[in-house]
Amino acid sequence: MIKIRRNPDLGTIVAVLACDHCGQEITHAGKALYHWRMQEGEPVEDSLRIYHKRPCSDVIERGERVVGQQPAGRFYWSELSTLPGLLVTATNFSWVQLIHDCPDEQLDQVLIALQARIAQRDSQE
Repeated sequence: MIKIRRNPDLGTIVAVLACDHCGQEITHAGKALYHWRMQEGEPVEDSLRIYHKRPCSDVIERGERVVGQQPAGRFYWSELSTLPGLLVTATNFSWVQLIHDCPDEQLDQVLIALQARIAQRDSQE
């Protein structure tokens, strides 16, 4: 789920991701995943959930194993780190604007990632 709260360190309002199982804030993408259901080869609307990896995801997976055998559909998951890119693309948000708004302390890392991505693209041509 997405929550909104005031960040006292930044003095601003921020949107944060929270685990749909325990409700606690997710502070590290590498320690979370997103989950959805598929039925008859199509994603089930409103089935997207975000969970901490272990123990929250384990609890949900045990419950979903039962649901997956019923008409509710099969469940799938992916690393949380892949979700922002999907959202940006699906909403036609500008990648250029995202980079423009990137915090200064992350710009060098963004440049390295862009160079690697360009090299990957060029090697496929």
